[in-house]
Amino acid sequence: YWGSAMGISSGINAEYGHNINFRSAYDHIDSDGRTKEVTTYIQNDARTVDYIWYSNHDITPQNCAHGHSCDPHCRSPVLVLKSTRRLLTKPELSNMGKLPNAILGSDHQALQAMFTLYSDPEMNTSGRN
Repeated sequence: YWGSAMGISSGINAEYGHNINFRSAYDHIDSDGRTKEVTTYIQNDARTVDYIWYSNHDITPQNCAHGHSCDPHCRSPVLVLKSTRRLLTKPELSNMGKLPNAILGSDHQALQAMFTLYSDPEMNTSGRN
């Protein structure tokens, strides 16, 4: 990811970036494929502002888990997402009231993800990379 920012006080343009292939553990789409999961719902604003970022990279010989070109015998560790806690959608939260409420005591839903760290990429049987 590469981006740019302008310093507010100095007026100097700056560039920032990294080569790490981060992805969110959450797709933020409910199981119906349409309804968006949200992490907070305060006042009249329901949105996703919380994330669990991770990186596992493509584990093909061309792009090992370290992000560089490898030979087929590379055994870089690979982090594989196994599951996440289901988040409520805006319609579901609307039915129980904005956050926090009597059921959920925080203004943010709790995120949770389970990962497995494989030391041998060939052991990865998950379809999600």
